[in-house]
Amino acid sequence: MKKISLFVVVIAFVLCVASLSFGQTKSGATAVIPSVYYEILDQPDCPLNIGIDESLAARMSVAPLNITNADSSNINAYILHVNGGPRLDRSYMVFVHGKGLAPGKSSLRVISVRAMSENEVKPVISIDYVHFADGKTWGADSLGKSKDVKAFLGGHDLASSRLKELLVDKDDTEFIKVIEIGSSSFGEMVPSRRKLDFFAKGYEDVINRLRRMKKSVDEAKELARKLEVMQPSR
Repeated sequence: MKKISLFVVVIAFVLCVASLSFGQTKSGATAVIPSVYYEILDQPDCPLNIGIDESLAARMSVAPLNITNADSSNINAYILHVNGGPRLDRSYMVFVHGKGLAPGKSSLRVISVRAMSENEVKPVISIDYVHFADGKTWGADSLGKSKDVKAFLGGHDLASSRLKELLVDKDDTEFIKVIEIGSSSFGEMVPSRRKLDFFAKGYEDVINRLRRMKKSVDEAKELARKLEVMQPSR
């Protein structure tokens, strides 16, 4: 009986220590919220507002950003700049398909931001360039990415128009819906270490979306093949 009692006491002691240790670890983890490791630049005249989704920030090692359209026009592309200094400077080119991000609407954009120690300069997140669905633009375009944005949109529009031509006299609803939902994005170092053909990327985005369709698979793959054959060489 004494042995059993002693065993119970030992188990209780171990569980108590483990509980205290677990509580301390949890407290330390939740106290360090990733948002303290970066700053968001104040841009009062920017048509996009950047907010932090704190419910996700407490559990993620990246920057979960809520991007809200504060303008009266739809936005179909923008450039996020994460200025983290040498080797940590990055840009994110984001395309919102279909009619774009409507006024007052928000979208979650999760980007990688390296955690810095307290004595280091925090990375600063800002909007460098905005492209509206009606063709107007905003921003300094300090990264020189506006030409890439326009090239991607041009390639995407060409592939979309050719797809519609291939579907003349057919029900194109499900195919058009696939290429007009969601978004596409490209992240790279600043300055860029690679030369990408963004016109081709925009065109191929339509092809790849058709190939990933779960419905009308055979017809979608055939349409993708035809678009690939029609793709202009550059």
